[in-house]
Amino acid sequence: MDALKETLDAWLARVKSPVLGYIVLAFVLVNWKPLWFLAFADQSVIDKFEFFDARTDSWSLYVWPVSIGLVAATAAPWVELLGAWIAQLPTLLRKKIQDNHDTEVLIAALDNATRLEVTKVEREEKKQAAIELAALERAKRNQSALEIGEDAVNELQKARVSGQSELEKLVSELDARERLLITVLSKSGSVSEAQLPEMAAKAFLNWKPSTYTSGQRALVEAKACINRLIEKRLVQTDGRLQVSLTEEGFQVSDLIVGI
Repeated sequence: MDALKETLDAWLARVKSPVLGYIVLAFVLVNWKPLWFLAFADQSVIDKFEFFDARTDSWSLYVWPVSIGLVAATAAPWVELLGAWIAQLPTLLRKKIQDNHDTEVLIAALDNATRLEVTKVEREEKKQAAIELAALERAKRNQSALEIGEDAVNELQKARVSGQSELEKLVSELDARERLLITVLSKSGSVSEAQLPEMAAKAFLNWKPSTYTSGQRALVEAKACINRLIEKRLVQTDGRLQVSLTEEGFQVSDLIVGI
Protein backbone atom coordinates (compact mmCIF):
# COMPACT_ATOMS: atom_id res chain seq x y z
CA MET A 1 0.00 0.00 0.00
CA ASP A 2 2.81 2.39 0.82
CA ALA A 3 4.43 1.72 -2.55
CA LEU A 4 1.11 2.34 -4.35
CA LYS A 5 0.59 5.58 -2.39
CA GLU A 6 4.09 6.83 -3.21
CA THR A 7 3.55 5.99 -6.90
CA LEU A 8 0.22 7.86 -6.90
CA ASP A 9 1.75 10.90 -5.17
CA ALA A 10 4.59 11.02 -7.69
CA TRP A 11 2.12 10.80 -10.59
CA LEU A 12 -0.05 13.58 -9.12
CA ALA A 13 3.03 15.80 -8.67
CA ARG A 14 3.86 15.36 -12.35
CA VAL A 15 0.28 16.07 -13.38
CA LYS A 16 0.36 19.34 -11.40
CA SER A 17 3.61 20.41 -13.09
CA PRO A 18 3.23 23.65 -15.12
CA VAL A 19 5.40 22.18 -17.87
CA LEU A 20 3.05 19.22 -18.30
CA GLY A 21 0.09 21.58 -18.33
CA TYR A 22 1.60 23.66 -21.15
CA ILE A 23 2.40 20.48 -23.12
CA VAL A 24 -1.19 19.22 -22.77
CA LEU A 25 -2.54 22.63 -23.81
CA ALA A 26 -0.22 22.70 -26.84
CA PHE A 27 -1.31 19.16 -27.76
CA VAL A 28 -4.98 20.22 -27.74
CA LEU A 29 -4.29 23.35 -29.80
CA VAL A 30 -2.23 21.50 -32.43
CA ASN A 31 -4.67 18.57 -32.78
CA TRP A 32 -7.98 20.27 -32.09
CA LYS A 33 -9.66 19.17 -35.32
CA PRO A 34 -8.91 15.41 -34.95
CA LEU A 35 -9.83 15.59 -31.25
CA TRP A 36 -13.09 17.38 -32.02
CA PHE A 37 -13.98 14.76 -34.68
CA LEU A 38 -13.01 11.95 -32.33
CA ALA A 39 -15.22 13.30 -29.55
CA PHE A 40 -18.29 14.67 -31.32
CA ALA A 41 -18.53 13.24 -34.88
CA ASP A 42 -21.57 11.08 -35.61
CA GLN A 43 -19.46 8.24 -36.99
CA SER A 44 -18.49 4.76 -35.94
CA VAL A 45 -15.58 4.33 -33.58
CA ILE A 46 -13.46 2.73 -36.32
CA ASP A 47 -14.09 5.67 -38.66
CA LYS A 48 -13.20 8.12 -35.90
CA PHE A 49 -9.86 6.39 -35.21
CA GLU A 50 -9.08 6.16 -38.92
CA PHE A 51 -9.77 9.91 -39.30
CA PHE A 52 -7.60 10.65 -36.24
CA ASP A 53 -4.71 8.52 -37.56
CA ALA A 54 -4.97 10.14 -40.98
CA ARG A 55 -4.85 13.71 -39.57
CA THR A 56 -2.03 13.19 -37.05
CA ASP A 57 1.61 12.12 -37.11
CA SER A 58 4.63 12.04 -34.82
CA TRP A 59 5.19 15.75 -35.26
CA SER A 60 1.66 16.78 -34.27
CA LEU A 61 1.40 14.20 -31.48
CA TYR A 62 4.84 14.56 -29.87
CA VAL A 63 7.33 17.01 -31.34
CA TRP A 64 5.19 20.14 -31.62
CA PRO A 65 3.29 19.78 -28.31
CA VAL A 66 6.48 19.11 -26.33
CA SER A 67 8.41 21.92 -28.05
CA ILE A 68 5.63 24.49 -27.70
CA GLY A 69 4.97 23.44 -24.08
CA LEU A 70 8.62 23.82 -23.10
CA VAL A 71 8.91 27.22 -24.78
CA ALA A 72 5.68 28.42 -23.13
CA ALA A 73 6.74 27.16 -19.69
CA THR A 74 10.08 28.95 -20.05
CA ALA A 75 8.57 32.21 -21.29
CA ALA A 76 5.67 32.35 -18.80
CA PRO A 77 7.69 33.78 -15.83
CA TRP A 78 9.20 36.44 -18.08
CA VAL A 79 5.78 37.40 -19.39
CA GLU A 80 4.52 37.70 -15.79
CA LEU A 81 7.55 39.83 -14.90
CA LEU A 82 6.91 42.12 -17.87
CA GLY A 83 3.27 42.47 -16.85
CA ALA A 84 4.20 43.34 -13.27
CA TRP A 85 6.70 45.96 -14.49
CA ILE A 86 4.12 47.55 -16.79
CA ALA A 87 1.51 47.51 -14.02
CA GLN A 88 3.72 49.46 -11.60
CA LEU A 89 4.48 52.30 -14.03
CA PRO A 90 1.21 54.23 -13.39
CA THR A 91 1.78 53.98 -9.63
CA LEU A 92 5.32 55.36 -9.92
CA LEU A 93 4.22 58.21 -12.19
CA ARG A 94 1.33 59.11 -9.87
CA LYS A 95 3.68 59.17 -6.86
CA LYS A 96 6.08 61.44 -8.75
CA ILE A 97 3.26 63.87 -9.62
CA GLN A 98 2.08 63.88 -5.98
CA ASP A 99 5.63 64.58 -4.71
CA ASN A 100 5.99 67.49 -7.15
CA HIS A 101 2.65 68.90 -6.01
CA ASP A 102 3.63 68.63 -2.33
CA THR A 103 6.90 70.45 -3.06
CA GLU A 104 5.06 73.28 -4.84
CA VAL A 105 2.64 73.63 -1.92
CA LEU A 106 5.54 73.79 0.56
CA ILE A 107 7.35 76.47 -1.47
CA ALA A 108 4.15 78.54 -1.75
CA ALA A 109 3.63 78.34 2.01
CA LEU A 110 7.23 79.39 2.66
CA ASP A 111 6.81 82.34 0.25
CA ASN A 112 3.75 83.54 2.16
CA ALA A 113 5.57 83.21 5.48
CA THR A 114 8.52 85.15 4.06
CA ARG A 115 6.30 88.04 2.92
CA LEU A 116 4.77 88.27 6.40
CA GLU A 117 8.21 88.35 8.04
CA VAL A 118 9.66 91.01 5.70
CA THR A 119 7.53 93.77 7.21
CA LYS A 120 8.44 92.69 10.74
CA VAL A 121 12.17 92.72 9.91
CA GLU A 122 11.91 96.20 8.38
CA ARG A 123 10.16 97.49 11.51
CA GLU A 124 12.89 95.92 13.62
CA GLU A 125 15.59 97.68 11.61
CA LYS A 126 13.87 101.06 12.02
CA LYS A 127 13.43 100.49 15.75
CA GLN A 128 17.08 99.48 16.15
CA ALA A 129 18.18 102.60 14.26
CA ALA A 130 15.97 104.75 16.49
CA ILE A 131 17.48 103.21 19.63
CA GLU A 132 21.01 103.87 18.43
CA LEU A 133 20.11 107.45 17.46
CA ALA A 134 18.51 108.09 20.86
CA ALA A 135 21.60 106.75 22.62
CA LEU A 136 23.81 109.06 20.57
CA GLU A 137 21.58 112.05 21.34
CA ARG A 138 21.70 111.30 25.06
CA ALA A 139 25.47 111.21 24.87
CA LYS A 140 25.52 114.55 23.10
CA ARG A 141 23.27 116.10 25.71
CA ASN A 142 25.40 114.82 28.61
CA GLN A 143 28.66 115.90 27.08
CA SER A 144 29.57 119.23 25.72
CA ALA A 145 30.06 119.50 21.99
CA LEU A 146 33.79 120.13 22.43
CA GLU A 147 34.31 117.13 24.71
CA ILE A 148 32.45 114.64 22.55
CA GLY A 149 34.87 112.77 20.40
CA GLU A 150 35.70 109.30 19.32
CA ASP A 151 36.63 108.19 22.84
CA ALA A 152 33.33 109.38 24.32
CA VAL A 153 31.32 107.67 21.59
CA ASN A 154 33.27 104.44 22.09
CA GLU A 155 32.70 104.57 25.84
CA LEU A 156 28.99 105.12 25.31
CA GLN A 157 28.81 102.17 22.90
CA LYS A 158 30.71 99.94 25.33
CA ALA A 159 28.37 100.92 28.19
CA ARG A 160 25.32 100.12 26.06
CA VAL A 161 26.69 96.75 24.90
CA SER A 162 27.93 95.72 28.36
CA GLY A 163 24.42 96.08 29.75
CA GLN A 164 23.06 93.53 27.30
CA SER A 165 23.00 89.80 27.81
CA GLU A 166 25.15 87.53 25.69
CA LEU A 167 22.17 86.66 23.47
CA GLU A 168 21.25 90.32 23.03
CA LYS A 169 24.83 91.03 22.08
CA LEU A 170 24.73 88.20 19.55
CA VAL A 171 21.50 89.58 18.07
CA SER A 172 23.04 93.04 17.75
CA GLU A 173 25.95 91.53 15.77
CA LEU A 174 23.64 89.90 13.23
CA ASP A 175 22.90 91.76 10.00
CA ALA A 176 19.39 92.13 8.59
CA ARG A 177 19.74 89.16 6.21
CA GLU A 178 20.82 86.81 8.99
CA ARG A 179 17.90 87.93 11.17
CA LEU A 180 15.46 87.45 8.28
CA LEU A 181 16.75 83.91 7.63
CA ILE A 182 16.57 82.98 11.36
CA THR A 183 12.97 84.25 11.53
CA VAL A 184 11.95 82.24 8.45
CA LEU A 185 13.61 79.07 9.79
CA SER A 186 11.88 79.44 13.16
CA LYS A 187 8.52 79.41 11.34
CA SER A 188 9.37 76.59 8.91
CA GLY A 189 11.02 74.14 11.30
CA SER A 190 13.49 71.94 9.40
CA VAL A 191 14.17 72.44 5.67
CA SER A 192 16.24 70.29 3.33
CA GLU A 193 19.72 71.53 2.42
CA ALA A 194 18.73 71.60 -1.26
CA GLN A 195 15.65 73.83 -0.70
CA LEU A 196 17.05 76.26 1.91
CA PRO A 197 19.29 78.40 -0.42
CA GLU A 198 16.44 78.86 -2.90
CA MET A 199 13.99 79.67 -0.09
CA ALA A 200 16.38 82.22 1.44
CA ALA A 201 17.04 83.81 -1.97
CA LYS A 202 13.30 84.30 -2.49
CA ALA A 203 13.06 85.91 0.97
CA PHE A 204 15.83 88.37 0.05
CA LEU A 205 14.14 89.19 -3.27
CA ASN A 206 10.82 89.88 -1.53
CA TRP A 207 12.59 91.88 1.17
CA LYS A 208 14.54 94.29 -1.06
CA PRO A 209 13.65 93.77 -4.75
CA SER A 210 15.42 97.02 -5.68
CA THR A 211 18.72 95.70 -4.28
CA TYR A 212 18.49 92.14 -5.56
CA THR A 213 17.77 92.76 -9.21
CA SER A 214 18.90 89.23 -10.11
CA GLY A 215 18.16 85.90 -8.53
CA GLN A 216 21.83 84.88 -8.85
CA ARG A 217 23.02 87.59 -6.45
CA ALA A 218 20.29 86.69 -3.98
CA LEU A 219 21.24 83.00 -4.18
CA VAL A 220 24.97 83.71 -3.64
CA GLU A 221 24.31 85.93 -0.60
CA ALA A 222 21.80 83.41 0.74
CA LYS A 223 24.42 80.63 0.69
CA ALA A 224 26.96 82.92 2.37
CA CYS A 225 24.40 83.88 5.02
CA ILE A 226 23.65 80.20 5.74
CA ASN A 227 27.37 79.42 6.15
CA ARG A 228 27.81 82.35 8.58
CA LEU A 229 24.90 81.17 10.72
CA ILE A 230 26.35 77.64 10.78
CA GLU A 231 29.74 79.06 11.91
CA LYS A 232 27.96 81.01 14.67
CA ARG A 233 26.27 77.77 15.75
CA LEU A 234 22.80 79.22 15.26
CA VAL A 235 21.95 76.78 12.43
CA GLN A 236 22.70 73.06 12.25
CA THR A 237 22.37 70.14 9.81
CA ASP A 238 21.50 66.57 10.77
CA GLY A 239 22.22 63.18 9.20
CA ARG A 240 19.05 63.38 7.08
CA LEU A 241 20.33 66.47 5.21
CA GLN A 242 17.82 68.69 7.07
CA VAL A 243 18.70 72.23 8.22
CA SER A 244 17.17 73.71 11.38
CA LEU A 245 17.92 76.19 14.16
CA THR A 246 19.98 75.14 17.14
CA GLU A 247 18.76 75.74 20.70
CA GLU A 248 20.67 79.01 20.78
CA GLY A 249 19.22 79.86 17.35
CA PHE A 250 15.65 79.52 18.68
CA GLN A 251 16.56 81.76 21.66
CA VAL A 252 17.92 84.38 19.27
CA SER A 253 14.73 84.05 17.19
CA ASP A 254 12.62 84.75 20.30
CA LEU A 255 14.63 87.91 20.96
CA ILE A 256 14.27 89.06 17.34
CA VAL A 257 10.49 88.58 17.44
CA GLY A 258 10.24 90.38 20.77
CA ILE A 259 12.20 93.42 19.64
